[in-house]
Amino acid sequence: SRIIGLFGDENRIVFREGFNEFFHAWYVMFPNNVKVAGMPCRSGKGDCEKKLRKFLKAHTNYSFDLVLSATRAYLKDRESAGWQFLKRANYFIYKDNDSVLESWCENLINKTPDDIQKESASNMEII
Repeated sequence: SRIIGLFGDENRIVFREGFNEFFHAWYVMFPNNVKVAGMPCRSGKGDCEKKLRKFLKAHTNYSFDLVLSATRAYLKDRESAGWQFLKRANYFIYKDNDSVLESWCENLINKTPDDIQKESASNMEII
C-alpha cells in the first residue's frame, strides 16, 4: 500500500490509502456473538483502530491483505478449537507490547509452497 501520511513520533497517526475500508473488513471478522472472559471478542472500535494503526506503522512491510489473511487464519484456528484461548480483537493486535497478530503474519510469510499444499489437501478432506 502507498503511504500517504507521515511517519514520525509515537503520537502521529499513520494513514495508508484505503485504511478505513481495510479496518472495517478486519474489525467485522471478529464475531460479535463470541465472548472472552465475559466480554465480547469484538472489542471497542476506537482502541482497535488506534492499535492497528500503530501496528502498521511498526510493520510497514505488511500489506492489508497479509493482515487480513493472518487474522482469518487465526480466527479459523480458534473457531476449530471451540473459541478456546481466543484473544479480544484489541489484544490480538497488541497486549503489553506483544502481538499475536505479528506472529500470525510472520507464520504466513514463512510458509513454504509445501506447507500451503499440505493445508489445501487437509482442507479438501474436511469438505
